[in-house]
Amino acid sequence: MRWKHLYAEDQSSPDAIITNTYLDKLYPYLNICENKKVLEIGPFMGIHTQVVQSHNPKSITLVELNKYALMGLTYHYSKYEIIEIIKNDIFHYLEQPREFDVVLCLGVLYHLHAPLYLLELIVNRVSPQFICIESYDTPLYTNEEGDNTPGARQLLPGWKSANISIKIPKETIINAMQNLGYKLNICDKSLVKFKTHPFFCVFEKI
Repeated sequence: MRWKHLYAEDQSSPDAIITNTYLDKLYPYLNICENKKVLEIGPFMGIHTQVVQSHNPKSITLVELNKYALMGLTYHYSKYEIIEIIKNDIFHYLEQPREFDVVLCLGVLYHLHAPLYLLELIVNRVSPQFICIESYDTPLYTNEEGDNTPGARQLLPGWKSANISIKIPKETIINAMQNLGYKLNICDKSLVKFKTHPFFCVFEKI
């Protein structure tokens, strides 16, 4: 198959087939990464990173804090000169200005206590040409978040957390991005990822 299912050894399993179909759908949208400096927030094992890499970006910076994910990222991607793996909380990483052309925030927002603030940080600290967001279209609600568990928010040592995540609807994300000076170029609601149905949006700076 075209893409590796980095969460499983059996590359012929049904999950691997679903993952390949999912990544095939994302592939044309991520051509915006060609010859660009890319920041990927919370890549976990780097399932999207392989698609970004296939578009020959100038560089890829992966900001991750989960120790098991970091082991996977190091195993799969440390051999590539254009890829930098940074162990940090994205909120802390974006406390100072950064230079990137494209920011990917895929499967991240719904794990966070302040998803809209992260969008503000991306725009104000980075101001990239493109921002890609993958999330779920849910009603506005909160729930207890298992911090430091796989896939959830990872905390720096000694950092106290509210241990609550805030889920926000798709239209709220779109409105927030428009308020931040970004127009919606693409919104694909037909994706299937791990038997769930997220949406994927590409926003461009106005």
